[in-house]
Amino acid sequence: MKLFKLLDRYKKRRKGFYKSDEFTFYLLNRSALDKMPKFNYLSKEKTNEFSIMRMNIILQGYLNKTQIEEETVSLMNYFNGNPNKAQYEQLVLALKEKMIDEPYIRDNKAKIYIPFFSKAINLIYLNDPIQLTKHPYDNFKDDFNDILIDPFDEYGYELYNTNFTRLIKICEQDRSAAFFHYDTNTIYIINEQGRLDCKITLFDRFIRKPNYNHMLERIRPVVDAYYSYDKKLFLDEMKKQGFISPHIYYLIKILDWRRKK
Repeated sequence: MKLFKLLDRYKKRRKGFYKSDEFTFYLLNRSALDKMPKFNYLSKEKTNEFSIMRMNIILQGYLNKTQIEEETVSLMNYFNGNPNKAQYEQLVLALKEKMIDEPYIRDNKAKIYIPFFSKAINLIYLNDPIQLTKHPYDNFKDDFNDILIDPFDEYGYELYNTNFTRLIKICEQDRSAAFFHYDTNTIYIINEQGRLDCKITLFDRFIRKPNYNHMLERIRPVVDAYYSYDKKLFLDEMKKQGFISPHIYYLIKILDWRRKK
């Protein structure tokens, strides 16, 4: 059994993620994925915490899209559908203020609220929203599958380093980045294609009272050991930092010894 699969198999039971706002958000909004067949592959993946985080990025992008469209219509109606230059500047400012707390990723100086749309279309949505009432952009409300891009390919692991998720970036190295999630107590190694290389599950079932203090400080040497490609150093750091029990530590040692015989 591979090391990371063994750690996941013996993980301590945890229910935090499935009681979190992230999971509730997914349950309430997952039907919107049906509007975007391009992302069917996400719903066909084995459903776990990480796959839900990925789907939530798409779902939050869809809600951002809908909110901008609805707010634009509302503001246009306020100005009787024909704002003058000063009123239009006021409309754009009001729209940006409305979106200020919503998740986005930066592309240079541009805020990308809809990560499955190109940067050019995002700029129209936020900076020139009157275009959404004109052809061809007025069709994007319901008919937009032809212009979808894969945000994971486009932005890689940096897409997770935003408030689209609750992942915390630890470091980046070798064309990947390590992230930690408090609710899952898991380190995720995400590559430049925005896909999961591996996950490192912390705390096994034989640890009676896990120590959750100073997690980020304790995780860093574990991540450094992972990127050193030194299995012994990695296991030693996991044990030293209290992330695996002596039972699992020696089980792995025994399995390695048997494999080498």
